[in-house]
Order: sequence, then structure tokens, then C-alpha cells
Amino acid sequence: MKRWPTKPLSEVAECLDGRRIPITAEDRAQGDVPYYGANGQVGWIDKPIFNESLLLIAEDGGHFDQPEKGVAYLISGPSWVNNHAHVIRSDSSQVSLEFLGHYFRHFNFMPFVNGTTRAKLNQKALMSIPVPVPPLAEQEQIVQLLNEADALRKLRAQADRRTTALLPAIFHEMFGDPATNPKGWPVVTVGEVAEAAWGNTSITKASYTETGFPAFSATGCDGFLPQYEHDGDGIVVSAIGARCGKCFFALGKWTAIKNTLTITNPKPDKLDLRYMFQIANDESFWPNRGGAQPFIGLGAARRCIIPLPPLPLQQEFAQQVAEIHELEAGQAVSRHRLDDLFQSLLHRAFAGEL
Repeated sequence: MKRWPTKPLSEVAECLDGRRIPITAEDRAQGDVPYYGANGQVGWIDKPIFNESLLLIAEDGGHFDQPEKGVAYLISGPSWVNNHAHVIRSDSSQVSLEFLGHYFRHFNFMPFVNGTTRAKLNQKALMSIPVPVPPLAEQEQIVQLLNEADALRKLRAQADRRTTALLPAIFHEMFGDPATNPKGWPVVTVGEVAEAAWGNTSITKASYTETGFPAFSATGCDGFLPQYEHDGDGIVVSAIGARCGKCFFALGKWTAIKNTLTITNPKPDKLDLRYMFQIANDESFWPNRGGAQPFIGLGAARRCIIPLPPLPLQQEFAQQVAEIHELEAGQAVSRHRLDDLFQSLLHRAFAGEL
């Protein structure tokens, strides 16, 4: 392990917070200059206050207790930075900006953060953080290696996004837009081809166990129960609150609890639930009462109208769903491996082990 000298950030970089200018959303004139905050770009503005490559580090509102989400990020070119992010310019004769960016990218800031109701990394604490200062040639090698590893992660993420977009594209190619039904399929109500019911309102998350059968709430599968209420595939619909209309697919033995609707037991000669799920997962499909608390009523859910193409065509789509999900599972394994590799490289790089 190499022993590099360390210096406080204040000795290898300059803090430009004094050049930040507070401005409200109402006073921001729309333009083509990025407007940055604690966790990245938050809008646009018509003129910059900076025009160079800089490192931004959250002052407050950052993911200080979740370093995997990142608290620091690099920007370049014209920009405006609000008061929720520190602005750092490196002393390039001692440390490169990209090196600092990687160093702070997943840094544990918690020992330097204060505040009880809202965590804050003040300027004095930030500038006191010790930074390793290897020779510039070694910094360049570390940056190149980490950039290459990060590029692989970005390519993986790009491929994942393309895979996610496949199903809607295939669905629209096969069936058209279900809202307008351009192919003129017969239409039915949900209640005519499947059973719709409330989740079990007597079960709460307090009943969850460490193992057992999956339990679905309005936020998805978030626990287990020793018993189950459904034996077979089903769709769970969040029926109230901010996630109203969000759908989850349940397989095998499972239970849905309060604040959910369930769609189960499709007529075997009429409906494939994989087809139904693709329609149901569009939140605009579900009617709700709106108001202060969005809500889907059971009767209204049963009356929702869906186009009903021939069952063999639905099943052909369901087979493609299964194949794409298998592809996504493989991609997830690859993504986790790349993430683990990048984290390992980060640790080894700044421990002087590369």
C-alpha cells in the first residue's frame, strides 16, 4: 500500500461559494444555462455565474447518509449554482479536478456533517477534509482507470434503458394504443374478464415476518406473511395516495393488504394477465376521485374498459414479456457486478493499492 501525503481540501482547492447568487424559481428566466443544486441539475436559467469545470458538493439536502447516491459531482461550461451546493475549483498544480471528483464521489461525509432536522455540511467542515495527494502522473492513471470502469457502467445503464423501452414498443406494435384502440378490438370491462377486489384491510405491516409469502402494499412487495390469500398470478394496484394507479405483478402464493386493489382469476379463454398488466401499468388507465387524496374506487376499477384482442395474440405477447424479463435478470446481474467492480476500484485507488 502506498502512503501518499494528505492535505486539507483548503490547501489543494478554492471554495467559490461567495460567488453564488440566491434566486427563486419565480425569478429565474428560462434559458439554456444549467441551474444546479445539491443533487444535480434542477432547472435552467438565462445567464451563468460560472463558466469553467468545477466540483459541486452538497451543502444541505444531500444524500449524506446514502453515499452510493453521490453527494459530489463535476460540471463544466456555463452554469449557475444555488446555495445548496458548495462550489470547488481545484489547484491543478497539486490535484486534478477529476481526481477530486472521484475521491468525493462516494466519500463518507457523515463525520463532517452537522444539524439535527436537516443535515448540513458547512464550508469550514468541508474545507478541513483531508485529501490524498499522490503525484499528478499517478492521479492521471487513477482517473483514467476509474473513467473506463465508469464508462462500462454507463453503457450497461444505456442498454438497460433500451430493454425497458422494449415492452411498450412491442405492445403498441401488436395492439395499438389501448386508449384509442386504433385496431378496433372488441372492448370489455375489467369486471367482465377478471375478479377485482380490495386488499385485506385487516392485515398491516406490523404482521410481517422475516420469511413466508410475499405481501404487497401500495408501495409494492415489501415484506412477508406466514399465510397467503392468493394462489396464482395477479395484479396489485396502489389505490390511494401519491402512488395511486401504480401496478405490481404478483406470482404464485401472495397477499395484498390495505390501500390496494387486486386483479385476479382472469377468464382463461379471454384474458392473459401479462397483457392486462401492460395496460394497467399506465397510471392514466385508472380513474380516480382526485382531490387532496387520489383514490381508485373498486366499482370504478371494475368498470374500466380494455380492448380485448384474440387470446393467442395476448399469449404471444406474454411469451415476449417472459423473454425480456429473462434478459433483464441477466442484465441486473451484470449491472451489480459492474457496480461492485467500480466500488472496489474506488476503494483500492484511494487506498494506494492500484
